[in-house]
Amino acid sequence: MKKCTLTFLTPCFCAGADQNTPEIRPASIRGELRKWLRICGATLADETEIMGGIVNKDAKKSKVTIRVANEFKKAAHARDLPSSTGISNSAYLLHFANPMPKDHEQNRTADKRFIAPESSFDLIVIDKLKNDIHKVLLYKAIDAMILLGSLGLRSTRTCGAWYSEENANLTFEEIQSKLYDLDLPLEIGFLEKDNTTLIVQDWKKSIDALGATLRCYRASKVTGTKKLTAGKQGDNQTPLGTATPRQKSGLHLRPIQCKDGIISLLYYTDMFLDVKSKLVPFDILNDLDEDSDSKNKSLYSITPI
Repeated sequence: MKKCTLTFLTPCFCAGADQNTPEIRPASIRGELRKWLRICGATLADETEIMGGIVNKDAKKSKVTIRVANEFKKAAHARDLPSSTGISNSAYLLHFANPMPKDHEQNRTADKRFIAPESSFDLIVIDKLKNDIHKVLLYKAIDAMILLGSLGLRSTRTCGAWYSEENANLTFEEIQSKLYDLDLPLEIGFLEKDNTTLIVQDWKKSIDALGATLRCYRASKVTGTKKLTAGKQGDNQTPLGTATPRQKSGLHLRPIQCKDGIISLLYYTDMFLDVKSKLVPFDILNDLDEDSDSKNKSLYSITPI
């Protein structure tokens, strides 16, 4: 059994059948946990044995129960969000949380339509696993999800990021050490500015820096590569995903709360991309930074771990 309190660092746009009512759903957390099980090396057979599924048209019951308790929702006011319109870096990330700003019924950034930062809940995971290998795999995935996971719309783009009290009390160096110990098959890096790890005290500054970095990626054109853009029709496949067909980005932007403040982390995996890409996004940004004449030069560089 695992129990911990998770506190949202960034706004979470997660809802159920009523899209205008924000909700922390165990089913959504279950989906996130499945993702981390796969990242941690679970096969389809492992995942089915742990989380349940369909085997030869027969339903296999899950051995894992996920519960949400003691929800605390801080008042959610639109005025407390960065702008989701215009050309700011934060708007670049949050725009699709408000796809139809003229339609109030579809405005996820309106008052009470999202889960505000500093809201919290207790996550309880109970397992009935008898296989020790599956149990180790499950709890590794839970630890990875708590550290790097996120929930809801735009979760790959800084939204719905949470932290546990345990991780929030770790220093930046201890966060790095924990990532080493997890040994995840991800490309992971932290933003630096002027050769110093970027550590801020306001989550809005972190997503602004990550938004600026993503914009630089999409505008980049390095020798031998195409621009990292889905194109006008949304069908150009890149590590950042496509619109047609809909393909989730392999690059995740994730603010991390630690004892020193908020660090800006990026991780990349091609595990869920339909077309595997050999292009490692971190290399593009740092190559641009080496070219002082590049009009796309970023204010930030990325230090891989």
